[in-house]
Amino acid sequence: MFFRKPKAESTYGEVINRVAVIVRPKQPFVKWHNRVTGDKKKLIDFKHHSSTYLFALESSASEAIKKVEAEYEFIFGHYLLQSTDDMATWPQEITLDMFKKWFDIEMSVPVIDLAKVKLKAG
Repeated sequence: MFFRKPKAESTYGEVINRVAVIVRPKQPFVKWHNRVTGDKKKLIDFKHHSSTYLFALESSASEAIKKVEAEYEFIFGHYLLQSTDDMATWPQEITLDMFKKWFDIEMSVPVIDLAKVKLKAG
């Protein structure tokens, strides 16, 4: 069957009230990562090394972008921590402009839950 009716105990097939924001490293991040870790990774190696963050579904794309920009320090720190927990090697000043130079941002709406279990945090 093409479309299945959701079961009461799950949100399967439902559009959830979130926008998915996919953050992918760009070349400046790769260069920094290689310098602090000694790796010799290329940008292509990070193609599938991306994180997805869920934000409240806003009425416009520009409002959603503002929400992402308000959380840039958290997102940036998350990526730096994945490379090294030695904060002495992290950039001394992290700015929104730097975030935009180091990462690509892609938004996806709608977000459709295809899990067979109810959505929960944790």
